[in-house]
Amino acid sequence: MKILALSPLLGFPILAFLPSGCSSRSIAAIAAQGPVTVPAKTYVGPVPIGGLDEIAARKAVRAWWETRKREPLVLEIAGKAVGKATPSELGVAIADEV
Repeated sequence: MKILALSPLLGFPILAFLPSGCSSRSIAAIAAQGPVTVPAKTYVGPVPIGGLDEIAARKAVRAWWETRKREPLVLEIAGKAVGKATPSELGVAIADEV
């Protein structure tokens, strides 16, 4: 059995376990048959990304984030509000570059 890293082909970390006699060319041919889509009913937070390809899924999450990063959050300690800050002010970001 061989182990083949497909990250360069698919754009995300994945390993393929190839039975003896199977070549990496056959896996590349399968990967080249069409775009990989996210499984149905998949969400990133409240964002539905099921059925989208990687680029469309990243764009959907980025669009949601661009509106949310400026919305103030109420900061609490032991149930008592102590201030407000946006996710951007707190240094929260998403890593969505390909």
